[in-house]
Amino acid sequence: MDAKNRRFWPEIDSILCKSCGYCEMVCPQQMFCRSGKVNSQGYDYMKVNEDGTCIGCLKCINICPDFVITIHENGSMQHG
Repeated sequence: MDAKNRRFWPEIDSILCKSCGYCEMVCPQQMFCRSGKVNSQGYDYMKVNEDGTCIGCLKCINICPDFVITIHENGSMQHG
């Protein structure tokens, strides 16, 4: 399913992500994984797993200590 046909789609600010991995731990849909790339802060930041299907539970937003995750929903969004 491509991103525009999804009901919910997470986005991570890769510049601010400190790679704590909490989003990966709490996501019931396995929407997050390490990018394998280093941001300007020196962290192997998290990225969105494009094969996953976000259910909009917002667990990732609630656990992210740096508020770097945004959940988009059919044109609107929830931000941590």
